[in-house]
Amino acid sequence: MFKQTINGRSLSYNLTAAEGPTVVLETGLGAESGEWAAVEGSLADRASVFWYDRLGRGESDPVTRPRTSDEMVADLRHLLSAAGAEPPYVLVGHSFGGLIVLSSDVRN
Repeated sequence: MFKQTINGRSLSYNLTAAEGPTVVLETGLGAESGEWAAVEGSLADRASVFWYDRLGRGESDPVTRPRTSDEMVADLRHLLSAAGAEPPYVLVGHSFGGLIVLSSDVRN
């Protein structure tokens, strides 16, 4: 896992670069990104794969207050750019992560 500081807070992520689109894997509410490892393994030969721990989860910095989905989407957008994850993006969300990817506009 790698670390990137976004707005003064550290987020952990993994990026496996390959030819093809970048598949962005967004976890459910109580999950950590490592749960995507098997999925990454099955995609890594045909796409770049990006997964991360949202703030307050896994190896990313803790949070001190509830966060809005807009804040989570902004973190994802900034992290993709800072990590060098290239578009086009294929957004994949599990459970709560589905709500985040549905409201994501990672192009801006």
